[in-house]
Amino acid sequence: LPAATDHGIYLGVNSATASNLLDDYETGTWTPSNSDVSLSVTSAIYVKIGTLCHVQAYVTFPSNSNGSAAQIEGLPFTAGASFAYLTGRAGGVSSQVVIQVNSGTTEADIYNEADAGLANSALTGAYFIFSGTYVTS
Repeated sequence: LPAATDHGIYLGVNSATASNLLDDYETGTWTPSNSDVSLSVTSAIYVKIGTLCHVQAYVTFPSNSNGSAAQIEGLPFTAGASFAYLTGRAGGVSSQVVIQVNSGTTEADIYNEADAGLANSALTGAYFIFSGTYVTS
């Protein structure tokens, strides 16, 4: 049968209502990047259900002395009107790493648990594993 745009699952109702139709489900891969250094991507996947997008990735920062703020760019969907936080760990960094998804962008800033932004050089040669969910626009 050909696909139609009105297919999906109605959630939590006894009769079909448009506001309860789940018709947006997608899985795939994405390419994390950083405009200041070249990341090596081992894996990066996402699952999008409605306006929620769950991402997870395993990347490695190159050996570098770049003092620019560390970011993950290229999130698979533009973030909604609010900020979100993902969590992860980086090899050689002694604290948990928090990733702030920036409102209205496909970019996220990387902070340590003391709320200090990290430079790319702080992650030199480190693997970086993270995951979390954010609301899309």
